[in-house]
Amino acid sequence: MPKIKYKDHRFKSDGAKAIAQASKIIDEYTKQGYQMTLRQLYYQLVARDLFPDDRKWRLVGKKWVRDPTGTKNAEPNYKWLGDLIGHGRMAGLIDWEAIVDLTRRSRGLTHYHSPGHQIVSNIPHYNRSLWDNQDSWPEVWVEKDAVLGVIEQTCINNDVTHFACRGYTSASGLWSAAQRIEKQLKDGKLVTILHLGDHDPSGLHMTLDIERRLREFMEHDMGNDHLSYLVEDCFRVERIALNMDQIESMDLVPNPAKETDARWQWYNNKTGLDEGWEMDVLDPATMNQLIEDAIGDLRDDDLWNEAIAQENAERAQLRALSERWEDVVKLLSKPKKGKNREQS
Repeated sequence: MPKIKYKDHRFKSDGAKAIAQASKIIDEYTKQGYQMTLRQLYYQLVARDLFPDDRKWRLVGKKWVRDPTGTKNAEPNYKWLGDLIGHGRMAGLIDWEAIVDLTRRSRGLTHYHSPGHQIVSNIPHYNRSLWDNQDSWPEVWVEKDAVLGVIEQTCINNDVTHFACRGYTSASGLWSAAQRIEKQLKDGKLVTILHLGDHDPSGLHMTLDIERRLREFMEHDMGNDHLSYLVEDCFRVERIALNMDQIESMDLVPNPAKETDARWQWYNNKTGLDEGWEMDVLDPATMNQLIEDAIGDLRDDDLWNEAIAQENAERAQLRALSERWEDVVKLLSKPKKGKNREQS
């Protein structure tokens, strides 16, 4: 992994210490096969109480002010860390590939040097639907796009559709999801949306909003086919994170709940809390294990193994085809015997 020095930078002692601590956390994640976003790195420093003691803050109105009795979980510390990481990268102290920006990705076509190369290159991407022979159909929905990169491989390994809501899901996003779920319900599946979101006024409300709006679409559509009972009996949304038992058992670091949030009073009445928790504070291994466990509860492993065996057999057929591609080309190049009607 590259640490490339482009320029010198003189760090103050607290900045140099934070850079060293951040680099250690990055190495821990890299060894587990994870990349990090800046937000995730920030929450790890907060959770481990690694910000300097003089960087405590209190939000007064819309302005953060220094307060020795305040919190280190504050926007000025996030911005300070972002600047440090930027300088640390340029100084060759932070791995360039370890921190990812999921909002800025390049796009382009994949190229091949022959049809046979295309076949063999895409064998790993030949996928049967491993849930076709199951009674259940799970999907994983997360509140934030940045979290999608953390849980994506677990969802791929379990052949589960995964979706970033990006806050409150758009009407078009929910409508498209409803069409997809309706098909599964009509095929006799028990559909479960596994939802992960912040434990704060909006994050907690989003789980309820997803279920309400999806049901609204599906009850209308399937009511026309006299199948609305399937929506009631065979569809549910299950919130698997963040939940209060997880927050308490892991002793997660809170944020002050935003009283400017329109749902703050609803949240306070429902939970009795005046603080919230962002799901970014969960380490990736914990987040992925929550998903693995929830999916495992919905899956028949014997049927799963049968589907994998069939998929592997069909991938072997594709590999054999790619290895004999020249024979296929020769076969296709042979002139057809006899004349067709247009030639006669």
